[in-house]
Amino acid sequence: MALVDRYGSAKGYVRQGYPEPTFAKLGHGKADFKIGDKVFLRKKGFATQAPTTRLDSQWVGPFEILKKRGHSFVLDLPPSYKMTNLFHADRLRKADDNPLPQQTQTPPPPEEINGKPKFEVEQIEQARLNGRHKKLQYQAKWKGCDTDETWYSAANFKNAPIVVKRFHTEHPEAPGPPVRLQEWIRAAATDEIDEDHPDDNKAEKAGTGPTRKKRHL
Repeated sequence: MALVDRYGSAKGYVRQGYPEPTFAKLGHGKADFKIGDKVFLRKKGFATQAPTTRLDSQWVGPFEILKKRGHSFVLDLPPSYKMTNLFHADRLRKADDNPLPQQTQTPPPPEEINGKPKFEVEQIEQARLNGRHKKLQYQAKWKGCDTDETWYSAANFKNAPIVVKRFHTEHPEAPGPPVRLQEWIRAAATDEIDEDHPDDNKAEKAGTGPTRKKRHL
């Protein structure tokens, strides 16, 4: 159960266009939260460096409360949030159970949490080998984001191995895939953390040059 407590399986979203979520009422040392409630988490302490996004929020979620520990609460965070899931009540806000019809939940902007890239990849656009050491890099389309022309090291995509595999299946002439792609896939399948490895940015083959994936209009 430790893995469930720490990483959870719920998918978080950022709220955009909603009225501000209501602060928990703190009275007599108790927070107005209970197990099963959905809450938003303030992004205090999150180190964010991400592609340009239309979203701008200091809150992520909603996440379900799994346990109560004093004035803190255990949240059901997505597996990509490799961080503690225990937060004090002052970091939380209750989610609105009845949003207006025109209001929709929007996927969170890609971001780095505690310095580790946790982007949500929609698809890989291009692949190339860069520099003297021929490091494998990708351009990608990120969910909920504007067009991004930045080249990212292959290691940034180890939490999206199926997306990487799909790109190389469709583009066998492209540089790559990563030599450790199968290790990434196994780690994802067993919900394990694949630690950084010196070969994460190493390509199996050089390919014929950068390859652009056709965009679906």
